[in-house]
Amino acid sequence: MKENSLLKNIGINVHFALPYNAQTKPVERDFLKVKSFLSKGFVGYRGGKITERPEKLKDEIKADKIMQFEDFKVLFDDFIENFLNKKPSRGKVLQGKCPDELWAQEFTNKKVISKDALKLFCMRTSKTMTIGRNGIYDSQLELTYWGEWMICEKGRKVFIRRDINAYQEAWVFDAQTEEYLGKGNVYHAVSFLAQTNVEKAQYKEAIERKNKEKKILKSYIKCKYNPSNEEIVANLKNGLEQTEFISTPTVSQITNTKMGQIVNQEKKSDKNLQFKYVAQAKPKKTLYLTESQKRRALERCAM
Repeated sequence: MKENSLLKNIGINVHFALPYNAQTKPVERDFLKVKSFLSKGFVGYRGGKITERPEKLKDEIKADKIMQFEDFKVLFDDFIENFLNKKPSRGKVLQGKCPDELWAQEFTNKKVISKDALKLFCMRTSKTMTIGRNGIYDSQLELTYWGEWMICEKGRKVFIRRDINAYQEAWVFDAQTEEYLGKGNVYHAVSFLAQTNVEKAQYKEAIERKNKEKKILKSYIKCKYNPSNEEIVANLKNGLEQTEFISTPTVSQITNTKMGQIVNQEKKSDKNLQFKYVAQAKPKKTLYLTESQKRRALERCAM
């Protein structure tokens, strides 16, 4: 669950309690103490629920005995500060001490924030909006906020913080990252059919603002970086997380294909032709040194 509360923004861990589960909310025990020690004995007590409502309440209302809030606040503050916070408790946390005593022992480091920061924290936060052509439009109050820094931020999702008593100025934050972007002031649309001097001055100011915006955009386009073709490819490659991939595949050859059968058939035919056209080797002719040696050899062949 995402929350954007004051406690979370000043670094206090927030724990959400389950509905109707008083054990997860320690403050419920203090509510019970207030009810037991104070509320039940007061004139005008209504009870925690309708079944606890006392019968005398109706008579107390008719007799105009109900205490004014200002008077009740004085008594209630006195009860909290001088009784409840000073009453010892034998619970596992206080262990015989009162809340003020335990606070005095453990409170050794005081953390503070500036008044300006606290004021900004307490400003009302809007819903998510979009920076449009004329700035940020708030449909609820029908106001448009504008700042020169919005020229190059059109289309961005934002939310604003503002003092409801000084709504003319808004602090703009990114809706996704909660990053502070800048301030925006209320911008009123003007008509080009200006008649009074005030309307003419407003129209002149609007024209100057538009011309300034065009000038800024032109200068931005002019000085905009234009990468070369090689740089485009290099930037694309540099944006990849990983470029080297090692694989060790098992090689298996596909043999039973149509073209593979033709190659095998051709190899077999070449081998048969080689044996078919080999010439028979002629026997070597014997050489004799003498006639008698030749005659004896012929006689052996004739036998």
